Amino acid sequence: MGHTDGFISWKVHPARERLGAAILASLVIGAAAWLAFDLMEDVWWGVFAAGVLIVSLSRFYFPSKYIADGEGITVQGLWQRRRYRWSEFRRLAYDRRGVLLSRRAKPSIADPFQSVQVLLGQEPNQTIAYLRAQLRQQEGDLCSG
Repeated sequence: MGHTDGFISWKVHPARERLGAAILASLVIGAAAWLAFDLMEDVWWGVFAAGVLIVSLSRFYFPSKYIADGEGITVQGLWQRRRYRWSEFRRLAYDRRGVLLSRRAKPSIADPFQSVQVLLGQEPNQTIAYLRAQLRQQEGDLCSG
């Protein structure tokens, strides 16, 4: 994780960090691809099935990069780069794997669909402290975790 005047950046690669889960997911994808090939009797259906599953798990299989500064946070995955301003968020919640930056002040069933999930890197406590400080600076102390 890099920490420079006013911003931090980190990269997360869950498949590399959780090799057992990556192997298991790859075996499941291989089995699904084989099943699609076998049922449809066409190799392209197997390739298609594997491709859809890999794309759907791209955040797990491929690295994500995060850059947080005084204005907001940038999330860069395999397919897209997205910038969020701190003013968009009302709450921060976290667990051992990540931080949920929510647009709602109170927990909601809609959180998974209207929030940003930030994966934590090698220094989770430092990252959480930085994100919490940015939200406090923006909105006051609305953080919970």
